[in-house]
Amino acid sequence: MLISVVIPTFNRAFFLKSAIDSVLEQSYSHFELIVVDDYSTDDTKELVCSYKDERIRYLQNRNVKGAQGARNTGLNEAVGDWIAMLDSDDVWFPHRLEEVVQSLGSASEDVVGVVTAYAIYDFESQRTLKVRIPKKNRYDSYKEIFYMNSLGGFSMFVFKRKTGLDIGGFDERFPALQDMDFYISILKKGAITVVPNKLVLQRISSNDRISTDFSKKLTGAQLLENKYFPLIKDDFRLRCRSKARIILFYRKTYGTMEVYHIFWMIPMLIFDFPSFVTLLKSIIKNQ
Repeated sequence: MLISVVIPTFNRAFFLKSAIDSVLEQSYSHFELIVVDDYSTDDTKELVCSYKDERIRYLQNRNVKGAQGARNTGLNEAVGDWIAMLDSDDVWFPHRLEEVVQSLGSASEDVVGVVTAYAIYDFESQRTLKVRIPKKNRYDSYKEIFYMNSLGGFSMFVFKRKTGLDIGGFDERFPALQDMDFYISILKKGAITVVPNKLVLQRISSNDRISTDFSKKLTGAQLLENKYFPLIKDDFRLRCRSKARIILFYRKTYGTMEVYHIFWMIPMLIFDFPSFVTLLKSIIKNQ
């Protein structure tokens, strides 16, 4: 089974070497590694081209397309049956691909994705801050992920290339919540199975992660609601959850709330109490 590993990167040569090395050190060796350079201005090209491993392919976008555009470049150029994504500032444990392939060997035919557990890691202090393991062994419904992404980011995910192409690849409109959007689309085509072992280190010390930009998260939450509204319009729990995300990110972006935000807290109290509590705590703490 050929695995196509895709690393999208932009001006991260200082992290990229660790990511590439973690792929080349995999115990499972039947892979191609596609590094997609999103028109970087640092020495990314020189770094990648310094490797002499024939499994590595270097692709450069002709202009900056963003992380989603870079992922699409890799997806469209890949030849493996399965795609393993890796953010350029994260690293894998050496047996990560091996365990994924073993899981696929015993998976049912409807499985179109595999996710592994991971650790949030501070590379500067070399400390594991938290280990996150998906709550279930298998995910069959997009509703679970729309409510809460318990799978993690793209570095933890492997998916069937044909399925990725069938759903139109990665939606380049999303500046954040990109993983949630992709997982929801994938789950409309099949199931995602879980390898509960910690196989990825997600870097936490990088200051330019999307997770620190709430304006991007607000845009992502609004896009997510609009894109999937036909699927959630009759499910008040999911609609309340969606509004809670939008309101929370709006507050963190602008420091205030719109009038209609307050009205949405009433149905949250009935249909999605955890979201009501989260928002109430945010208001009380003025965050």
